[in-house]
Amino acid sequence: MPNGRNLELSEVATIMEQEYGFGATPAQYKKKIRAWKLQKSIPKDKAFHMIKKQDQRLLEGKETYFEFNGQPVNNKLDRARKRFALELVDYSQSPSASTPSDVEYMTPRSPTSELDVSSPRPWTSSIDAVMTTTDMGNSSGSTNDHQDDFSLENGVIQMEIDSPQEYLDTPGPGGTERMPNLEEEIITTEVSKTYLSPPFLVTRDLDERVKKAMDVFFHYARHMLENTAAVEFDNVCGIINNLDYGLLPCKLAGSYIAVSAGTFTERLSSYSDKLQNTLNHVVEGEITKRSSAIIESATFNISFEALERNHKESARILRLCGFLHNEDIPHELIRRGLSLDDEEVQRVIDMMVHYSLIEQQSKTNNAFSIPSNIHSWLRESRHITQHEEELWGAFRLVSTSICEEPQNPKDFIFERGIPIHLVACWRYIKEHFGPMDLKHYPNTLAMYHAACLLFRQGMWTDAEDIYWRIMAVSKKALGSEHPTTLASMFNLAAVYVNTMRWNEAKELILEVLEVRKRLLGHQHPETVRGNECLADIFSNQGRFCEAEMLELQVLDWRMRVLPPEHPDTLTSFSKLAWTYCAQRQWEKAEKMARHAVEGRKKILGHEHPDTLSSMMSLAFIFKSQRRLKDAESLEVRALGARRKRVLGYQHPDTLTSMNDLASTYLELRRFKEAAELGLQALEGRKRVLDPQHLDTLDSITTVARIRREGDGPSLKN
Repeated sequence: MPNGRNLELSEVATIMEQEYGFGATPAQYKKKIRAWKLQKSIPKDKAFHMIKKQDQRLLEGKETYFEFNGQPVNNKLDRARKRFALELVDYSQSPSASTPSDVEYMTPRSPTSELDVSSPRPWTSSIDAVMTTTDMGNSSGSTNDHQDDFSLENGVIQMEIDSPQEYLDTPGPGGTERMPNLEEEIITTEVSKTYLSPPFLVTRDLDERVKKAMDVFFHYARHMLENTAAVEFDNVCGIINNLDYGLLPCKLAGSYIAVSAGTFTERLSSYSDKLQNTLNHVVEGEITKRSSAIIESATFNISFEALERNHKESARILRLCGFLHNEDIPHELIRRGLSLDDEEVQRVIDMMVHYSLIEQQSKTNNAFSIPSNIHSWLRESRHITQHEEELWGAFRLVSTSICEEPQNPKDFIFERGIPIHLVACWRYIKEHFGPMDLKHYPNTLAMYHAACLLFRQGMWTDAEDIYWRIMAVSKKALGSEHPTTLASMFNLAAVYVNTMRWNEAKELILEVLEVRKRLLGHQHPETVRGNECLADIFSNQGRFCEAEMLELQVLDWRMRVLPPEHPDTLTSFSKLAWTYCAQRQWEKAEKMARHAVEGRKKILGHEHPDTLSSMMSLAFIFKSQRRLKDAESLEVRALGARRKRVLGYQHPDTLTSMNDLASTYLELRRFKEAAELGLQALEGRKRVLDPQHLDTLDSITTVARIRREGDGPSLKN
C-alpha cells in the first residue's frame, strides 16, 4: 500500500482481509483505534479551551505547542479557529477552566528551521502496533459511525499528520524520534527573499522584532502561515514593513483582515491599498519618513472607519469611551447609561473586540479597556466642535448610569468602579472649557448626579468642584433664590462639613435657611433639612446644647409628619445618639443608636451604608462604657461589609472603621492586630484625606499609642 494513501475504514478492512488474511469488522477497528487514542477530530470544548489558552499565552509573548492524547494538534486548532470564529468570541468571554487531563501544552524550545521539500509524499508517522484477533475482540458497534481516514502498509497503520512542523516536533510512540532527511531553505527579511511553496516556516534566523510582528499579524488575521501562498506572504511582508513592525498596528491590521470579506489574497490587497492611501494622505504625499505615531494613527483610522460602516452605534460609544479612563470600563455602565439590554450591549462589545479596538478584562470579563494609544487617538482626532459635544456626551453617559438612591449591593459595587471615569471626564471638561457659563446649564443635572456619587464615595474635593460650578451656573441662569440654586448651596455646605471647614459651611447654611424660611416657611421639609445640617455644624464645633435643641426640633417634626421608620426619621435618631454620646449621656445615646440600627436594618438592609454607620455609632457607645467585646463584634461586621462589599478599601468610612477597630484591639491588648489595622488606616487616610484632617491626626494618635503601649511598629512620618 503506497505511503500517504488515505482510505476509508471499510476499505482498510477489506484490504486487510484480502491481502493479509486478517478479518475484523469496522466497529472492531474503531474500538482498537479508540483504545490507542488515534482520533482525527478534537472535541469542540477541548479545542476551544486550547485556542483560548493559546491566545492568552500569545499576548504574554509565548508560543504554545499543544498535544491532545499525545498527538500534535496545532494545525487542527487553526482550522477550528476559522470554522468556529463566532462561537469562539462567546467562549473567550467565559470563565477560564482547568486544562483537561488529555491536553498538554508547552513552550517550544526552538522553532524548526528545516523542511523536507524533496519528497511529494504526505508526511506520516508510524504507529508500531500489530492488530491481532485477540486485540480486536468481538465487540460490536454501529457501522454508520464517521469513517476515520488512514493508510496501512505492511500491517502498520500510517496516520496522516497535519504538517511537517508537527512531525518534526513530536516523538513517535514509545519516545522514538523519527527525523527524515531534510533540505533546509530559509525565509529571510532581506531584499532578495527565497520563498518556499507552502507549507513553509519562519525560523529563528528572522529578526526577533519581525518574527513577533508576523506572529501577531497571523494570529489576529486567523490565518495559518502554512496555508499562505508565496504571493500572499509577499503582501503580508509589505503590510508589516509599512507598519514598521509595530505590534499594535499589526494586531489591528490582522483583525481588520480577519473580519473583512473576500479571499485572503483579496483582503490583503485591499488592506494594503487602504494603508498606503491613508499614509499618503496623512503625510500629504511625503512617505519617506513615517513616525510610529503616524503609522498607528493610520491603522486606527482604517479600523475605526470600518467599525463605523458596519455598526455606527459601536463607533459612537467607542468615541465616548475615549473621554473616560481607558481601563476597567464596565459593561454595566454602557447598559445603564444608554438604556440598552444585555444582548445589545454584547453586540456593541463584540464589534469593538472584532476590530481589536478594545480588550476584554481577563479577570471578570464584565469590563473592557482601550489600549492607551487608541484611547488618545479617539480624543485627539476630532474637530473642537465635535470634541465638545462628545465630551459632554461621555459625561452624561456616566452620570445617567448612576442610581439616585442606591439600595442594593449590586448598586454599591457598581458605584465603586465609576468615580475613576467621572473624574477623568470632568478633568477633560475643565481643561478644555474652563469656567462654566450659561450654555452649560443643560448639563447641570448630569453634573448634580456626578457630584452626588463622588460625595457618597468620599471624594469630597472633586464633589466640591462640581457643586461649586453648579451653584455658579444656577445663579447666572436662575437667580440666587431659585430652589435649584439653594439646593446646590446646601450640597456645597455638606461638603464643607465633611472637610471640617465649619465656618464656610455655617455661612452657606445660614444663607440658605434665611431664604427657605422666608419663601417656604419654617415647617417645610427643605427648611428642616437645613436645620439638621446646622445642628451637625454646632455638634462638630462642640456646641452640643445648641445641636441637641435643633436635632430634637427636627426629630419632633419628622415624628409628626413622616412614618416612624422613614429613613429621614431614623437619621434624626442616629444624629441625636452622637450628640448624647458627646455629652456622655450613655443611656440616651444607646437607646437612640439601637433604634436607628434596628430601623435601618429593617428598612434599608443589613449592609446599607447608613445601617453600617449606625452600627459604628453603637459600637463607639459600647467602647466608651468599656463593653469592648460588644464593640468589637459590631466593628468587625461593619468593617467587613464596608471594605469588601459596599464601599471599598479606600473609602473614608472604611478607613474610619479600620481605625476604630484598631483602637478596640489596643484596649483589648491585642497589639499585633491593632498595629496592622492602625497602620493601614493611617496610610489610607494620608492618601485620601488632607494630612491635617482631624481623621488623619486621629490615626497618627492611635498608631503612636500602639507603639508606646505595645512596642508596635515604628510610626513613619
